[in-house]
Amino acid sequence: MSPLAGVGRLRRSLPWLLLLVVAVAGCSKSRNDVLFTPGVGHPEDWIADHGKAYRKAPARCVECHGTDLKGGVSAVSCFSASFKGTACHPGGPATFIHPEGWGAWQRHGAAAKAAPGPSGGFAWCESCHGTDFAGGIVNTPCARCHGVPAPHPRAPWRGGPQTHATTNTANAPVCAQCHRHAGSGGQPGCFNGTLCHTQRGVHPGGWGDPTSHGPAAKGRPGPSSGFLFCTGCHGSDYRGNGAGVSCFPCHGVDAPHPPSPWRARFTHTTTDQGNAPVCLACHRNAHPPAGAAPGCFNNTLCHPHPPGWASPDLHGAGAKERPSPTRGFPACQSCHGRLFSGSVPGGSCYRSASCHTAPTPHSPAPWRPPGRTHTTTQDGNAGVCGLCHRRPSAPPSLPDNCFNNSLCHTQR
Repeated sequence: MSPLAGVGRLRRSLPWLLLLVVAVAGCSKSRNDVLFTPGVGHPEDWIADHGKAYRKAPARCVECHGTDLKGGVSAVSCFSASFKGTACHPGGPATFIHPEGWGAWQRHGAAAKAAPGPSGGFAWCESCHGTDFAGGIVNTPCARCHGVPAPHPRAPWRGGPQTHATTNTANAPVCAQCHRHAGSGGQPGCFNGTLCHTQRGVHPGGWGDPTSHGPAAKGRPGPSSGFLFCTGCHGSDYRGNGAGVSCFPCHGVDAPHPPSPWRARFTHTTTDQGNAPVCLACHRNAHPPAGAAPGCFNNTLCHPHPPGWASPDLHGAGAKERPSPTRGFPACQSCHGRLFSGSVPGGSCYRSASCHTAPTPHSPAPWRPPGRTHTTTQDGNAGVCGLCHRRPSAPPSLPDNCFNNSLCHTQR
C-alpha cells in the first residue's frame, strides 16, 4: 500500500477517531461536568437531573436547544408534549418550573428572597428571566408586574409582607447590579457598605446607644419603630438573622430589652402597647383570659392588678403608700399618665362617674374623715400633689412638702 493511500484512509477515519476521543473524554468526567456526549447522548437519569443542571448552567442548554429552548440545533423542544415517551413541559415557559398560582407574589416572593439554591434566590430567577430580569428565555419580564425592571416591587421596601428586610443576605451579589454603593469595592454584602447600608441596618450614627435605639424599639409599631421593626433584621428571636447582630451580647438577656429592673433608667413603662404581641413570647400570663388579645393591662401579660382592685379600699390605700416601684402616686403615673388622664388606653382615673370624676389621683372633696381622708397619704407623694396644690406664693426653690408652706398646710 502506497503512503498516499495510508494518508487517505487516515483522513477518512479521522472524524470517527475524534468522536471516539470526545466520547471517551466525556465518559471519563463526572456527570456534573458533561451534559451531552455525541453518539451517546445525555447522561443516565438525565430526566431526574436535568432541572438541577439547567439551573446551574442554563447557557450550556441553550447551545443545543436554542435561546428560547424550543429546539435549536437539536430540534428537540423542551416544551414538547413528550420525547421518546417522557413527558416534557407542554404548558410552555410559564409552567417550566413553577407550580400553579406562582404568579401571586405571596408564592414567588418568598422563594425569590430565599437563600440561593436550586429552587430559590434571585440567581435562580435569573436563569429564566435573565440577568437583567428583562424576560430571558421565558420572555417574561419582571417589570410587567413589578413596575420596575427588578426582582422586587416598587419602593418602599420596609414594613408589610413585601419588605426587603426578610431577603436572605446571600442574594447581595444580584442586588449589587443596581444597588452597589458608589465607590465601594469588595464582595457585595448587605451590611458592609457595598450596597445601600453603610452601617448595620438603616440606623443613624450612635444608634448603639440605648438612648437612641431604645425609644425607637419601644415606639408604636411601624416601618421604623417597634419591636417588629427590629425583627426585620435581627430576627424574630433577636439572635441576629440577616444583620448578623444579636441583641443579646449588649442587653445581657435573650430579649429586646436589658435585664430587670425595668422601672429605672431603661423603664418599660414607656413601651407602646402595640408591642404586646412581641412581649407575649416571653411574658405570657400563666392564666390569661380566654380569647383576650395580647395587652399590657388585660391580664394576658405580667400586670394584673389584684382582683377587686377597682375598689377604693384597695387601690386607694396602695396609691397613698410611700412611693416605690409598685406603690404611691408616682407608680400610678407610670401607667395612668402624669395628670392621671390615661397614658394607656382605658387608663384614665376619671373616665366615668363611678371613678374620680376629676383629673386627680384622688376622689372629690371632702378629704377629711369620715370620708376618704387624705391624711393617711405618705409625705413622699407631695411632689405629685404639687402639680395641682402648689401655693402660687411658694418660692420655686422650695420643694413640695405637706407642711412647709409649699402646698396647702402652713404647719402640721
